[in-house]
Amino acid sequence: MCSCPLSRKKPSSRSFSTILSFILTVTLVVVPSITTAEYGDRFLRLSGKVTLGLGQILPDLKESPIIFVGEQHNDTGHHDIQLRILRTLHNLGIRVAVGLEMFTARDQQYLDSWVQGTLSEREFIRAHEKNWGDTWKLYSAIYGYERERGIPLIGLSIPEEITTQVARRGFSSLSRQENSSTGP
Repeated sequence: MCSCPLSRKKPSSRSFSTILSFILTVTLVVVPSITTAEYGDRFLRLSGKVTLGLGQILPDLKESPIIFVGEQHNDTGHHDIQLRILRTLHNLGIRVAVGLEMFTARDQQYLDSWVQGTLSEREFIRAHEKNWGDTWKLYSAIYGYERERGIPLIGLSIPEEITTQVARRGFSSLSRQENSSTGP
């Protein structure tokens, strides 16, 4: 999950790699402990490699333009922490949007319709499962919170045919049009 300040302006696909490079150098990365027994409010700050509580990292979270929250996909504790961070930021009045690695830009209509309340839960579950398998229960509380609060969701993943092509033949094999489909 990636939370970022809400912006109406979409970056051009040309600037995507520049933005991504910039993001990776200035972003606060929050990585929950790997085992659920260690949770509590403990987070690893990669810069300095120190473990801190949510209250201790809150000033950093409030000032960060983008926050990446690491997870093991099948660990409910990690998703609980993601939801706690999202709730905390939202309750502080910080406008956020949530980037989802399990959806591509091609799936954006499902995400928008879900948040707007015009897509049924059954239809959204189908869209989720098409992209991410039978993992709805792990994410349902987060999706529900975002829908209830109108928090925008953004599909971040690159279409599978593009990643396959790049894996086999490299980035230089992409046409201009294919390259533009890899950005937001």
